[in-house]
Amino acid sequence: MDTSSPLIRLGFCSALALSLAMIGCGSAQNQNCPNCTLSSAQFLVATTTSGQILRFPIKGGVGLGAPISIPGPANSIGLAVGTPSGGSIFQIFVYVSDPQNNVIDGFSVSRTDGSLSALAGSPFPMGTASGGPASLTVFGNILYAASTDSSIVAFSIAPSGSLTILSGSPFAAGAMPLQILPFPSASVPNTSFFFAADFADASGSISGYSLSQAGVLTPLPGSPVPTLSGSGPAGMLQAGKFLDVALEHADAIEVFSVSSTGGLSPIPGSPFPAGHGTSSLAGGGFLYALNSSDHTISVFTMDPLAGSLAPVSGSPFSAGTASGQLLYNNGVLYASDPAANAIQVFAVNPMTGALTPLMGSPFAAGAAPVALAVVSFPEVDPPK
Repeated sequence: MDTSSPLIRLGFCSALALSLAMIGCGSAQNQNCPNCTLSSAQFLVATTTSGQILRFPIKGGVGLGAPISIPGPANSIGLAVGTPSGGSIFQIFVYVSDPQNNVIDGFSVSRTDGSLSALAGSPFPMGTASGGPASLTVFGNILYAASTDSSIVAFSIAPSGSLTILSGSPFAAGAMPLQILPFPSASVPNTSFFFAADFADASGSISGYSLSQAGVLTPLPGSPVPTLSGSGPAGMLQAGKFLDVALEHADAIEVFSVSSTGGLSPIPGSPFPAGHGTSSLAGGGFLYALNSSDHTISVFTMDPLAGSLAPVSGSPFSAGTASGQLLYNNGVLYASDPAANAIQVFAVNPMTGALTPLMGSPFAAGAAPVALAVVSFPEVDPPK
Protein backbone atom coordinates (compact mmCIF):
# COMPACT_ATOMS: atom_id res chain seq x y z
CA MET A 1 0.00 0.00 0.00
CA ASP A 2 1.08 3.58 -0.59
CA THR A 3 2.65 5.26 2.41
CA SER A 4 4.27 8.58 3.24
CA SER A 5 7.84 9.55 2.42
CA PRO A 6 10.39 7.06 3.74
CA LEU A 7 12.66 9.86 4.90
CA ILE A 8 13.02 9.96 8.66
CA ARG A 9 11.72 13.29 9.97
CA LEU A 10 11.69 14.97 13.38
CA GLY A 11 10.15 13.22 16.39
CA PHE A 12 9.47 14.17 20.00
CA CYS A 13 12.73 15.12 21.68
CA SER A 14 13.75 16.54 24.98
CA ALA A 15 14.33 20.27 25.23
CA LEU A 16 18.04 19.58 25.42
CA ALA A 17 17.94 17.87 22.02
CA LEU A 18 15.83 20.46 20.21
CA SER A 19 18.90 22.32 19.01
CA LEU A 20 19.91 19.13 17.20
CA ALA A 21 16.62 18.87 15.33
CA MET A 22 18.07 19.49 11.91
CA ILE A 23 20.02 16.24 12.00
CA GLY A 24 16.80 14.25 12.35
CA CYS A 25 16.23 13.27 15.95
CA GLY A 26 13.58 10.75 14.89
CA SER A 27 16.23 8.55 13.34
CA ALA A 28 16.98 5.22 14.98
CA GLN A 29 20.65 5.95 14.36
CA ASN A 30 20.68 9.30 16.22
CA GLN A 31 22.63 8.85 19.44
CA ASN A 32 21.82 12.42 20.57
CA CYS A 33 18.16 11.61 21.18
CA PRO A 34 17.87 7.89 22.04
CA ASN A 35 14.31 8.21 23.41
CA CYS A 36 12.80 10.09 20.47
CA THR A 37 9.66 8.69 18.86
CA LEU A 38 10.26 7.68 15.26
CA SER A 39 8.51 9.92 12.72
CA SER A 40 7.88 8.93 9.09
CA ALA A 41 10.36 6.09 9.50
CA GLN A 42 9.84 2.88 7.55
CA PHE A 43 11.29 -0.61 7.80
CA LEU A 44 11.05 -3.59 5.47
CA VAL A 45 10.44 -6.82 7.41
CA ALA A 46 11.14 -10.23 5.88
CA THR A 47 10.73 -13.83 6.97
CA THR A 48 13.36 -16.34 5.89
CA THR A 49 13.81 -20.02 5.14
CA SER A 50 16.33 -20.34 7.99
CA GLY A 51 14.44 -19.25 11.09
CA GLN A 52 15.19 -15.53 11.13
CA ILE A 53 13.15 -12.34 10.86
CA LEU A 54 15.00 -9.53 9.12
CA ARG A 55 14.38 -5.81 9.55
CA PHE A 56 15.83 -3.38 6.97
CA PRO A 57 15.71 0.41 7.36
CA ILE A 58 14.14 1.89 4.22
CA LYS A 59 16.36 4.72 3.02
CA GLY A 60 14.56 7.23 0.81
CA GLY A 61 15.85 7.06 -2.77
CA VAL A 62 18.76 4.76 -1.96
CA GLY A 63 17.12 1.44 -1.12
CA LEU A 64 17.70 -0.57 2.03
CA GLY A 65 20.06 -0.32 4.96
CA ALA A 66 21.80 -3.33 6.49
CA PRO A 67 19.37 -5.85 8.00
CA ILE A 68 19.04 -6.66 11.68
CA SER A 69 18.11 -10.27 12.47
CA ILE A 70 16.12 -11.83 15.30
CA PRO A 71 15.03 -15.46 15.73
CA GLY A 72 11.75 -16.42 14.08
CA PRO A 73 9.96 -19.27 12.33
CA ALA A 74 11.42 -20.87 9.23
CA ASN A 75 9.70 -20.93 5.83
CA SER A 76 6.91 -18.59 6.85
CA ILE A 77 4.81 -17.17 4.01
CA GLY A 78 2.59 -15.29 6.46
CA LEU A 79 3.55 -11.78 7.60
CA ALA A 80 1.09 -9.07 8.64
CA VAL A 81 1.29 -5.66 10.30
CA GLY A 82 -1.49 -4.31 12.50
CA THR A 83 -2.34 -1.15 14.44
CA PRO A 84 -5.51 -1.85 16.45
CA SER A 85 -8.12 0.88 16.58
CA GLY A 86 -8.45 2.68 19.87
CA GLY A 87 -4.72 2.41 20.61
CA SER A 88 -1.82 4.75 20.01
CA ILE A 89 -0.95 5.47 16.38
CA PHE A 90 2.54 4.35 17.33
CA GLN A 91 1.37 0.97 18.68
CA ILE A 92 2.34 -1.34 15.87
CA PHE A 93 2.37 -5.14 15.91
CA VAL A 94 3.92 -7.68 13.54
CA TYR A 95 2.51 -11.19 13.20
CA VAL A 96 4.36 -14.12 11.61
CA SER A 97 2.97 -17.56 10.79
CA ASP A 98 4.88 -20.59 12.08
CA PRO A 99 3.86 -23.57 9.91
CA GLN A 100 6.11 -26.05 11.71
CA ASN A 101 4.54 -25.45 15.14
CA ASN A 102 1.00 -24.46 14.03
CA VAL A 103 1.16 -21.12 15.87
CA ILE A 104 1.31 -17.37 15.20
CA ASP A 105 4.27 -15.42 16.56
CA GLY A 106 3.46 -11.87 17.65
CA PHE A 107 5.83 -8.92 18.10
CA SER A 108 5.53 -5.32 19.22
CA VAL A 109 7.49 -2.69 17.30
CA SER A 110 9.59 -0.23 19.31
CA ARG A 111 8.53 3.38 18.90
CA THR A 112 12.11 4.58 19.24
CA ASP A 113 14.15 2.31 16.98
CA GLY A 114 11.75 -0.07 15.19
CA SER A 115 13.08 -3.18 16.91
CA LEU A 116 10.82 -6.21 17.41
CA SER A 117 10.01 -7.74 20.81
CA ALA A 118 7.89 -10.83 21.46
CA LEU A 119 4.38 -10.08 22.73
CA ALA A 120 3.23 -11.45 26.09
CA GLY A 121 1.54 -14.79 25.44
CA SER A 122 3.26 -15.33 22.09
CA PRO A 123 3.25 -17.72 20.29
CA PHE A 124 -0.53 -17.99 19.86
CA PRO A 125 -1.93 -21.47 18.98
CA MET A 126 -4.01 -21.84 15.83
CA GLY A 127 -6.54 -24.05 17.62
CA THR A 128 -6.61 -26.55 14.76
CA ALA A 129 -5.68 -30.19 15.13
CA SER A 130 -3.59 -30.39 11.96
CA GLY A 131 -2.10 -28.26 9.23
CA GLY A 132 -0.28 -25.01 9.78
CA PRO A 133 -0.73 -21.28 9.12
CA ALA A 134 0.11 -19.91 5.68
CA SER A 135 -0.65 -16.32 4.69
CA LEU A 136 -1.90 -13.76 7.22
CA THR A 137 -3.93 -10.59 6.84
CA VAL A 138 -5.18 -7.95 9.27
CA PHE A 139 -8.57 -6.34 8.69
CA GLY A 140 -9.68 -3.94 11.38
CA ASN A 141 -9.11 -5.61 14.74
CA ILE A 142 -9.12 -9.12 13.29
CA LEU A 143 -6.14 -11.22 12.18
CA TYR A 144 -6.97 -13.95 9.66
CA ALA A 145 -4.70 -16.93 9.07
CA ALA A 146 -5.05 -19.35 6.17
CA SER A 147 -4.49 -22.90 7.38
CA THR A 148 -3.22 -25.75 5.23
CA ASP A 149 -5.88 -28.01 6.80
CA SER A 150 -8.48 -26.30 4.56
CA SER A 151 -9.69 -23.71 7.03
CA ILE A 152 -9.33 -20.04 7.93
CA VAL A 153 -8.69 -19.09 11.54
CA ALA A 154 -9.72 -15.65 12.82
CA PHE A 155 -8.28 -13.93 15.90
CA SER A 156 -9.41 -10.77 17.64
CA ILE A 157 -6.51 -8.42 18.37
CA ALA A 158 -6.43 -6.90 21.85
CA PRO A 159 -5.01 -3.38 22.43
CA SER A 160 -1.92 -5.15 23.80
CA GLY A 161 -1.55 -7.06 20.52
CA SER A 162 -2.43 -10.46 22.01
CA LEU A 163 -4.61 -12.80 19.97
CA THR A 164 -7.82 -14.60 20.94
CA ILE A 165 -9.57 -17.01 18.58
CA LEU A 166 -12.82 -15.50 17.34
CA SER A 167 -16.09 -17.25 18.19
CA GLY A 168 -17.14 -19.49 15.29
CA SER A 169 -13.58 -19.84 14.02
CA PRO A 170 -12.12 -21.74 12.22
CA PHE A 171 -14.13 -21.25 9.03
CA ALA A 172 -14.15 -23.96 6.34
CA ALA A 173 -12.24 -23.30 3.13
CA GLY A 174 -11.11 -25.29 0.08
CA ALA A 175 -7.99 -27.36 -0.41
CA MET A 176 -4.91 -25.61 0.99
CA PRO A 177 -5.96 -21.92 0.99
CA LEU A 178 -2.46 -20.45 0.91
CA GLN A 179 -3.56 -16.87 0.16
CA ILE A 180 -6.45 -14.86 1.64
CA LEU A 181 -7.77 -11.36 0.97
CA PRO A 182 -10.36 -9.07 2.62
CA PHE A 183 -12.27 -7.22 -0.11
CA PRO A 184 -14.19 -4.04 0.83
CA SER A 185 -16.99 -3.61 -1.72
CA ALA A 186 -16.37 -0.91 -4.32
CA SER A 187 -20.11 -0.48 -4.91
CA VAL A 188 -21.86 -1.06 -1.56
CA PRO A 189 -20.89 1.09 1.46
CA ASN A 190 -20.00 -0.67 4.72
CA THR A 191 -19.92 -4.04 2.97
CA SER A 192 -16.91 -6.33 2.75
CA PHE A 193 -16.21 -9.72 1.26
CA PHE A 194 -13.36 -12.17 1.81
CA PHE A 195 -11.67 -14.49 -0.68
CA ALA A 196 -9.35 -17.48 -0.35
CA ALA A 197 -7.22 -18.93 -3.17
CA ASP A 198 -7.49 -22.70 -2.76
CA PHE A 199 -4.08 -23.61 -4.14
CA ALA A 200 -4.50 -27.41 -4.13
CA ASP A 201 -8.09 -27.47 -5.37
CA ALA A 202 -8.47 -29.57 -8.52
CA SER A 203 -10.58 -26.86 -10.17
CA GLY A 204 -8.33 -24.02 -9.07
CA SER A 205 -11.20 -22.61 -7.07
CA ILE A 206 -11.67 -19.35 -5.18
CA SER A 207 -13.73 -19.50 -1.99
CA GLY A 208 -15.83 -16.41 -1.29
CA TYR A 209 -17.38 -15.17 1.95
CA SER A 210 -19.39 -12.29 3.28
CA LEU A 211 -17.49 -10.55 6.07
CA SER A 212 -19.52 -9.30 9.01
CA GLN A 213 -18.54 -6.30 11.14
CA ALA A 214 -17.72 -8.80 13.90
CA GLY A 215 -15.27 -10.56 11.58
CA VAL A 216 -17.35 -13.68 10.92
CA LEU A 217 -16.98 -15.37 7.52
CA THR A 218 -20.12 -16.79 5.86
CA PRO A 219 -19.80 -18.67 2.53
CA LEU A 220 -21.35 -16.80 -0.40
CA PRO A 221 -23.94 -18.45 -2.65
CA GLY A 222 -22.18 -20.19 -5.54
CA SER A 223 -18.86 -20.44 -3.69
CA PRO A 224 -16.33 -21.81 -4.51
CA VAL A 225 -15.85 -20.49 -8.04
CA PRO A 226 -13.48 -22.41 -10.37
CA THR A 227 -10.68 -20.90 -12.46
CA LEU A 228 -8.77 -23.43 -14.61
CA SER A 229 -8.27 -27.09 -13.79
CA GLY A 230 -5.12 -27.57 -11.70
CA SER A 231 -4.16 -23.91 -12.10
CA GLY A 232 -2.86 -23.42 -8.53
CA PRO A 233 -4.42 -20.06 -7.59
CA ALA A 234 -1.95 -18.11 -5.50
CA GLY A 235 -1.52 -14.37 -4.95
CA MET A 236 -4.59 -12.10 -5.09
CA LEU A 237 -5.13 -8.36 -5.45
CA GLN A 238 -8.13 -6.05 -5.25
CA ALA A 239 -8.31 -3.65 -8.19
CA GLY A 240 -11.42 -1.57 -7.55
CA LYS A 241 -14.40 -3.79 -8.28
CA PHE A 242 -12.17 -6.53 -9.70
CA LEU A 243 -10.37 -9.46 -8.10
CA ASP A 244 -7.08 -10.43 -9.78
CA VAL A 245 -5.74 -13.93 -9.10
CA ALA A 246 -2.32 -15.33 -10.03
CA LEU A 247 -2.60 -18.84 -11.49
CA GLU A 248 0.82 -20.32 -10.73
CA HIS A 249 0.42 -23.54 -12.73
CA ALA A 250 -1.32 -21.86 -15.68
CA ASP A 251 1.18 -18.98 -16.14
CA ALA A 252 -1.68 -16.51 -16.18
CA ILE A 253 -3.80 -14.03 -14.22
CA GLU A 254 -7.54 -14.55 -13.81
CA VAL A 255 -9.61 -11.37 -13.47
CA PHE A 256 -13.06 -11.54 -11.88
CA SER A 257 -15.68 -8.86 -11.70
CA VAL A 258 -17.06 -8.76 -8.14
CA SER A 259 -20.80 -8.05 -7.92
CA SER A 260 -22.57 -6.06 -5.22
CA THR A 261 -23.32 -9.38 -3.50
CA GLY A 262 -19.76 -10.76 -3.81
CA GLY A 263 -20.37 -13.01 -6.81
CA LEU A 264 -17.39 -13.66 -9.09
CA SER A 265 -17.60 -13.54 -12.89
CA PRO A 266 -14.55 -13.88 -15.18
CA ILE A 267 -14.23 -10.81 -17.43
CA PRO A 268 -13.93 -11.17 -21.22
CA GLY A 269 -10.42 -12.19 -22.26
CA SER A 270 -9.53 -13.66 -18.86
CA PRO A 271 -7.24 -15.33 -17.94
CA PHE A 272 -4.46 -13.08 -19.24
CA PRO A 273 -1.06 -14.66 -20.08
CA ALA A 274 1.89 -13.81 -17.83
CA GLY A 275 5.31 -15.42 -17.28
CA HIS A 276 6.12 -18.88 -15.98
CA GLY A 277 4.97 -19.62 -12.44
CA THR A 278 2.93 -16.48 -11.77
CA SER A 279 2.65 -16.52 -8.00
CA SER A 280 2.62 -13.11 -6.31
CA LEU A 281 0.77 -9.92 -7.24
CA ALA A 282 1.21 -6.29 -6.19
CA GLY A 283 -0.53 -3.07 -7.16
CA GLY A 284 0.36 0.60 -7.26
CA GLY A 285 -1.09 2.22 -10.36
CA PHE A 286 -0.17 -0.89 -12.34
CA LEU A 287 -0.43 -4.63 -11.75
CA TYR A 288 2.88 -6.35 -10.97
CA ALA A 289 3.19 -10.13 -11.18
CA LEU A 290 6.22 -12.12 -10.04
CA ASN A 291 6.87 -15.11 -12.27
CA SER A 292 8.74 -17.41 -9.91
CA SER A 293 9.83 -19.99 -12.52
CA ASP A 294 11.50 -17.62 -14.98
CA HIS A 295 12.40 -14.96 -12.37
CA THR A 296 10.75 -12.06 -14.13
CA ILE A 297 8.17 -9.45 -13.22
CA SER A 298 5.29 -8.86 -15.62
CA VAL A 299 3.76 -5.37 -15.50
CA PHE A 300 0.26 -4.59 -16.78
CA THR A 301 -1.99 -1.59 -17.14
CA MET A 302 -5.44 -2.17 -15.64
CA ASP A 303 -8.59 -0.89 -17.32
CA PRO A 304 -10.56 0.62 -14.39
CA LEU A 305 -13.91 0.07 -16.14
CA ALA A 306 -13.46 -3.30 -17.83
CA GLY A 307 -10.72 -4.81 -15.61
CA SER A 308 -8.71 -6.02 -18.60
CA LEU A 309 -4.91 -6.24 -18.45
CA ALA A 310 -2.38 -5.11 -21.06
CA PRO A 311 1.40 -5.56 -20.74
CA VAL A 312 3.45 -2.37 -20.59
CA SER A 313 6.37 -1.73 -22.91
CA GLY A 314 9.41 -3.78 -21.89
CA SER A 315 7.45 -6.30 -19.81
CA PRO A 316 8.42 -8.76 -18.44
CA PHE A 317 11.39 -7.27 -16.58
CA SER A 318 14.33 -9.33 -15.32
CA ALA A 319 14.34 -9.82 -11.54
CA GLY A 320 17.56 -11.72 -10.84
CA THR A 321 16.56 -15.07 -9.36
CA ALA A 322 13.53 -13.73 -7.46
CA SER A 323 10.90 -16.34 -6.63
CA GLY A 324 9.31 -15.23 -3.38
CA GLN A 325 6.93 -12.36 -2.75
CA LEU A 326 6.32 -8.95 -4.31
CA LEU A 327 5.57 -5.81 -2.31
CA TYR A 328 4.83 -2.32 -3.61
CA ASN A 329 5.47 0.67 -1.35
CA ASN A 330 5.55 4.36 -2.21
CA GLY A 331 6.84 4.08 -5.79
CA VAL A 332 9.23 1.22 -5.04
CA LEU A 333 8.76 -2.50 -5.76
CA TYR A 334 10.44 -5.15 -3.60
CA ALA A 335 10.90 -8.80 -4.60
CA SER A 336 12.31 -11.46 -2.31
CA ASP A 337 15.11 -13.52 -3.88
CA PRO A 338 15.81 -16.52 -1.65
CA ALA A 339 18.24 -18.09 -4.13
CA ALA A 340 20.50 -15.02 -3.87
CA ASN A 341 19.89 -14.32 -0.15
CA ALA A 342 18.82 -10.85 -1.24
CA ILE A 343 16.01 -8.40 -1.89
CA GLN A 344 15.57 -7.11 -5.44
CA VAL A 345 14.46 -3.46 -5.36
CA PHE A 346 13.06 -1.47 -8.30
CA ALA A 347 12.04 2.12 -8.89
CA VAL A 348 8.67 2.30 -10.66
CA ASN A 349 8.10 4.79 -13.46
CA PRO A 350 4.73 6.30 -12.43
CA MET A 351 3.82 7.11 -16.05
CA THR A 352 4.78 3.88 -17.82
CA GLY A 353 5.05 1.26 -15.05
CA ALA A 354 8.57 0.36 -16.22
CA LEU A 355 10.93 -1.04 -13.59
CA THR A 356 14.50 0.12 -13.03
CA PRO A 357 16.74 -1.55 -10.42
CA LEU A 358 17.73 0.86 -7.65
CA MET A 359 21.44 1.51 -7.30
CA GLY A 360 22.81 -1.21 -5.02
CA SER A 361 20.10 -3.74 -5.87
CA PRO A 362 19.99 -6.60 -5.06
CA PHE A 363 20.46 -5.76 -1.37
CA ALA A 364 22.13 -8.49 0.69
CA ALA A 365 19.91 -10.11 3.31
CA GLY A 366 22.34 -12.63 4.80
CA ALA A 367 19.55 -15.24 4.64
CA ALA A 368 16.92 -16.39 2.15
CA PRO A 369 13.93 -13.99 2.38
CA VAL A 370 10.36 -15.17 1.77
CA ALA A 371 7.44 -12.97 2.90
CA LEU A 372 7.68 -9.17 2.99
CA ALA A 373 5.88 -6.37 4.85
CA VAL A 374 6.48 -2.68 5.57
CA VAL A 375 6.26 -1.11 9.02
CA SER A 376 5.51 2.62 8.82
CA PHE A 377 5.53 5.23 11.58
CA PRO A 378 3.32 8.31 11.08
CA GLU A 379 4.80 11.77 10.83
CA VAL A 380 5.07 13.67 14.09
CA ASP A 381 5.71 17.40 14.22
CA PRO A 382 8.28 18.61 16.75
CA PRO A 383 6.81 20.27 19.82
CA LYS A 384 6.22 24.00 19.46
